[in-house]
Amino acid sequence: MQIRLQSSAGPFDPGFIDRLGDLEAAMIAIDLDPDKFTVAKSALPLSELKPCDAETQRCAYTVFVDDEHFTVTLASDMKFLRFFTLLCLTTEHGEARQITPASKTITPESKIMRFATRPTGQR
Repeated sequence: MQIRLQSSAGPFDPGFIDRLGDLEAAMIAIDLDPDKFTVAKSALPLSELKPCDAETQRCAYTVFVDDEHFTVTLASDMKFLRFFTLLCLTTEHGEARQITPASKTITPESKIMRFATRPTGQR
């Protein structure tokens, strides 16, 4: 089981690739299926770049799982890996305790998506 990677902004950092297996093992240990996740890395459009971005080459990382997705913009693959690791390993914040329609099954993956896409300022 592996997270699928896609990039239109060049290859992922070798350190990212080396440490991705550790994240996948941790995900499996908490009943997340890495095979359900796709991470797509893309360059920011020129219109979204700021003067300070020339040095850091920030990218947009979009995580897809089932029929949901979220996007974050970070300065490097390793910063994204730290962010995503924390997100995956802290899915038990009470988000899943919210009442949902009976027809929707709550999976560990849906907990991550619900937490990642919550309005800013909520826990």
